[in-house]
Amino acid sequence: MTNGIAQHQKAIRFVKQRGNALDISCGCTGRFIELLVNEGFKPSGIDISEKMLALAKRKHPDITFVQGDICTYLIVEKP
Repeated sequence: MTNGIAQHQKAIRFVKQRGNALDISCGCTGRFIELLVNEGFKPSGIDISEKMLALAKRKHPDITFVQGDICTYLIVEKP
């Protein structure tokens, strides 16, 4: 559960403004979602596995999760 957290915390120190964040290949643990929320971000997650997303949604029902392949998924920003 702590794998990669320290590196993400270090990277977050360089971010001046908190806003939307995308957890790519979010999986089911929610460790980066929780980190992002705790750091003041509004995260969402994307994963190719429907099963992983079902588990993630149970842990974090208020977070938006999308099933898709980030290599082909088109993200459209709202105006």
